[in-house]
Amino acid sequence: RKHWSKKEKEESNSSFNVHFTCLLRDRHMEDDLLVELLAGMQQLQQTTASLNKAFGRMLEHNAAVCGLVDSLAATQEAVVATATGRLATSAQAPAAIAPPS
Repeated sequence: RKHWSKKEKEESNSSFNVHFTCLLRDRHMEDDLLVELLAGMQQLQQTTASLNKAFGRMLEHNAAVCGLVDSLAATQEAVVATATGRLATSAQAPAAIAPPS
C-alpha cells in the first residue's frame, strides 16, 4: 500500500474538491435547465389549450355563418320562386284596361 505524503494528500484533496465543485455546479445548472424546460412545457400546454378553445369557437362561428348562408340561400330561392310565380300569373291575367291616352 502506498504511503501518501502530505503534499500529495493536499493535491489529491484539492483536485477532488475542484472536481466535486464542478460536478455540483453542473448538477445545479442541469436542475436550473430542467426547471426552465418544465416551465416552458407548462406554458406550451397552456398556449395549446387556449388555441384549442379558440379553434373550437372558430368552428362554432363558422357553423353559424354556414347556417346563415344556407338561410340566405333558401330565402333567395323563395323570393325567386315567388317572383317567378307572380310573373307567370300576371302573364296569364287578362290585359288591364289601358289608361286613357
